[in-house]
Amino acid sequence: MQRGMAGRYEITSVGAERVRAFVPKPLPPDPPLELGHARQRLLERATLALGRLDGITLLLPDPHLFQEDEKKIQSLGRVASTALRVFRTLCEGPLITINEVWRRTGLSFPGASKGMSALEGQGIVHEITGRRRGRVFAYREYLKILSEGTEPL
Repeated sequence: MQRGMAGRYEITSVGAERVRAFVPKPLPPDPPLELGHARQRLLERATLALGRLDGITLLLPDPHLFQEDEKKIQSLGRVASTALRVFRTLCEGPLITINEVWRRTGLSFPGASKGMSALEGQGIVHEITGRRRGRVFAYREYLKILSEGTEPL
């Protein structure tokens, strides 16, 4: 069976089972690859795109970092689903007000407040303004990630 210029398929037996395996042609290719101007430009663009993608992944937080907080929230009982919606909104950015939670989640204002209070009770967020109105809450783990490597020498 053929697969084209890259190699071929071979049918072989493994135990009592017959399988089809792809066997690539040896490197370097024969005849050698022709990298004309157009292919060279495509190769350069692809390499740059992979570099950008790799760079972006360095900026993304590890999703496993937030799993511990999700486990804490799921143990809250009746308020867990509301708190989880608030928490997922917090994962979009480290600072938020209850008004923003209310707008982004579609929860009622009292529901958004209860969810935020539950997160505060679990030590996941803390209020940073000290005010009674227009309070801003900070997601501790997110801020910890953002401040990594910023310690004075």
